[in-house]
Amino acid sequence: MSELPAPARSVTRSVAIDRPAAEVHAFLADAANWPQWAVVNVLSAEPGSDPGWWQIDTPAGPGGDPHPRRRGDGRRRPRVPRPG
Repeated sequence: MSELPAPARSVTRSVAIDRPAAEVHAFLADAANWPQWAVVNVLSAEPGSDPGWWQIDTPAGPGGDPHPRRRGDGRRRPRVPRPG
């Protein structure tokens, strides 16, 4: 039986935000704002060439992230794979 790797170090911090929860959620969910609050993991975030995709630059290199579109009721729209 093999040993499991040691868990990564984790630091938890808390802050008080004097804003309505919906406003905070909207800010955090907007990929354009990720470099402002995910300062260790996201160096920059730009809209990608495909709708709904973001080009993300991280310390480990570039990557892409599908940013879910939201319906009018706030729920995520399902992602449908493109044919081909």
